[in-house]
Amino acid sequence: MVSDTASPETFSSDTLQTGASNTRTFTPAGTYTYHCSIHPSIKGMVIVQS
Repeated sequence: MVSDTASPETFSSDTLQTGASNTRTFTPAGTYTYHCSIHPSIKGMVIVQS
């Protein structure tokens, strides 16, 4: 997971192995868009409200 340039903060995670997981706390409030660094067509969004 790698943040898009429009996200309030820059973030990225390590490449995960099968069955692994990653946890992240998003602050402050805002819309955090991201994509997969290996498969750029896989995209997501986290909306944080205060």
